[in-house]
Amino acid sequence: MFAIIGTEVKLIGFAFYFLGMWFGIGGLLAFIGGWFGLSKIYRDNDPSQTLQYIAKTINVGGVSYGRCINASVTTSGIYLRIFFIFRFLHPPLFIPWLEIKSVASKKWFFFSSYYVRTRQSGTTICFYGKLGESIFREWHEQSNKSLPARFARPDNK
Repeated sequence: MFAIIGTEVKLIGFAFYFLGMWFGIGGLLAFIGGWFGLSKIYRDNDPSQTLQYIAKTINVGGVSYGRCINASVTTSGIYLRIFFIFRFLHPPLFIPWLEIKSVASKKWFFFSSYYVRTRQSGTTICFYGKLGESIFREWHEQSNKSLPARFARPDNK
């Protein structure tokens, strides 16, 4: 009988330990990377936007969010949502184009990365692939800046 009670106590203890570590590490990453700081300025209070990009990887202030970000790029800005199980201290974000200071692209062999710098927080967010390219194009359109030649769309679209 005591062995069964000991096992139950161990399971309950493990559950509390696991949840404490899960929320603790998730919250720590939100602070270190800057997502929590971004959420104070760019929190999306109406996360009803349909998301175009599912399970994408981004970096926020050096913290990698591998394949757990859903995003949308619209004419008004960028919507970012982290998967529900990682949402502790990571509320949905909406960053309007007017709040983006710069978008830079860097190419490394066959891979491209796109660095978005916000005006108020100064946090850098790194996007990859089609999501990053779509942000790069839309920001240039919204800010009336000409695209570099390698991103220009053909006239016979």
